[in-house]
Amino acid sequence: MSGSAHMAMGVFIGAMVVYVARPDVIESAVIFGVTTTASLLPDIDEPRSKIGRRYPVISFIIHFLCGHRYLIHSPFLLAILYYLLNSNLQGISFVAGYGGHLLQDLFTAGGLALLYPFSRRRISLSPFRTGGITDWLMTGVLMIIIFKIVTERW
Repeated sequence: MSGSAHMAMGVFIGAMVVYVARPDVIESAVIFGVTTTASLLPDIDEPRSKIGRRYPVISFIIHFLCGHRYLIHSPFLLAILYYLLNSNLQGISFVAGYGGHLLQDLFTAGGLALLYPFSRRRISLSPFRTGGITDWLMTGVLMIIIFKIVTERW
């Protein structure tokens, strides 16, 4: 997915968190910032990404040590983040934004190594390559699905 599509998902997830949690205006702004930042963060392992270009040294080191779409893109790391951060709304917002990124990448041809660190085999639920109109179509479909789930549950 493009950085812009990931950011859009981050803003959308922020809206869903605000919808469910009903925080005050300042806390809502913080949530939007957290989910949007978290939605870009997994691509720190790719030096050419939006966030990788912003922090090139960090991105290079992480890419060198972990590769792209392995540890930083793993549900295993997401579960660890949830365990560490689930005690407050900002932490849950971070995990939700981060998870939104992983969900989007699962629907690209590059896929994700869902069982990493136990397996490096990537799984993809879509044949579409990153970039172009398919990023936005898939993101829109995922947003509609998330919206339906969240609004019917809460």
